[in-house]
Amino acid sequence: EHQPKMELAMLEKVHEMAMRSRDSDAVLKSSTRLLALRPENRRFVTDELYLHLVCGKEIELRRLRLGTSANHQFNDEDRLCLALAAYRSAELGQPVALPLP
Repeated sequence: EHQPKMELAMLEKVHEMAMRSRDSDAVLKSSTRLLALRPENRRFVTDELYLHLVCGKEIELRRLRLGTSANHQFNDEDRLCLALAAYRSAELGQPVALPLP
């Protein structure tokens, strides 16, 4: 029998161990799997996005995920990720329109 609660707990432990060992590939993999298990979890969404931006992996795809709809409410984590995406994309010389609170 598949037990999602146990799977989530085990995956969180794997993620924690990957973070402690500073294994970026394992961290990215575990954060993606955590998000797949709980796509509605805002922390998993932000963590997965942030970790990919910090590691410089799939930056263009992650930028698209940053609430391109007009009715999206940006929070501080979203603004941080937007700024980081601009930095990682080497767009520092260009103004970045960050939504104000």
